[in-house]
Amino acid sequence: MERFITCKEDEPYPFINSVLSIYQTYFRLVLTKKLDVKKGEEWLFQHLSELVPACNIDEVEKELQLTFAEKGWCFLGGVTAPFRGPFIWKTNEKKSYTVELPLGIQKVDVIFMSNFIMQSWLHYATFGEHYAGGWAKDEALYCVKEAYEPLDDEVFNVSFLKHEAQHFYDYEHFPNLPGYALEYRAKLVELMEDRGRVWGNILAEAKNDQQFPHSYAAYLIRENIKTMYHLSGDQTEWQQLKMEDIQRAAKILLDRSTDDLNNQREIDLL
Repeated sequence: MERFITCKEDEPYPFINSVLSIYQTYFRLVLTKKLDVKKGEEWLFQHLSELVPACNIDEVEKELQLTFAEKGWCFLGGVTAPFRGPFIWKTNEKKSYTVELPLGIQKVDVIFMSNFIMQSWLHYATFGEHYAGGWAKDEALYCVKEAYEPLDDEVFNVSFLKHEAQHFYDYEHFPNLPGYALEYRAKLVELMEDRGRVWGNILAEAKNDQQFPHSYAAYLIRENIKTMYHLSGDQTEWQQLKMEDIQRAAKILLDRSTDDLNNQREIDLL
């Protein structure tokens, strides 16, 4: 547990330590299925509201954001599907980029975040092996800096910058898309410039479960490409696909979903 609590007992941060402890206990309860998603959130609200009185869990986390800011920390609450879990960090650095997307140029500001003391439930569950490397908000893209260093390689330029810039584009042009549809379109943008890494990740994470937007988007892409090239789904067939075929399929699928959205049709994902 100590690796998730950087504020030591002899330092003046009892409030921060109490909040971290409550979230860590909540993670264990829902990850071990002692509580389901709904009951877990009720448990979390009950215990956090003892520190920050409020009417519901969203209001609690808004108050926590203000309180952490007063103490010099950034706090982002909410749900990283399917569980709650905050991102809490110390340092922000801002840089502006012009990103070339398949549908046009997107100018974005990127906030590079560092010095984290919590990175939601996935980081906790995997001992830091897997976690959200960033996200898109209306005003800027947010990047976990350590996840993408060095910042001049394919992982940052494609899997963060283009992926998240596509979210930014879609927020503006196609508001209210469900999470898996946003991820579907952003992953297709990645695939259009892939050298094999992104496709391998999609095959590894694909899962037919809408509770997990990233995994479900990967599943939709895999199944659509399987249909497009008349594949049975055998692993050897996936490995035999050429990257130019995958890139071509990604462009077709992105154009198809964009056409559906422009004509106010429901996206035909499968």
